[in-house]
Amino acid sequence: MSDAAPGAVKKFADLKTAYLAAPSDDARAAAWSALWHHASAVANWRGLIPAATVLISLPAGFLAGCLVSLGRPKNVEPSKPHV
Repeated sequence: MSDAAPGAVKKFADLKTAYLAAPSDDARAAAWSALWHHASAVANWRGLIPAATVLISLPAGFLAGCLVSLGRPKNVEPSKPHV
């Protein structure tokens, strides 16, 4: 769901290819580090920075909890004590 620029998507693909084709463990570690840093820099959710997604997920979670609690059946008959 990211709306990263085409250049960023191409760079991600190039870095992923470099990671997969790395000839040694050291080269693979360096490629993975570059891929990780690039991915974390361009990752977003429809243009929102990661910290701003809390503004959407927190109310959505609260609303989901309210809807689930309203949908639960209520006890019609009070429980009787066990004798």
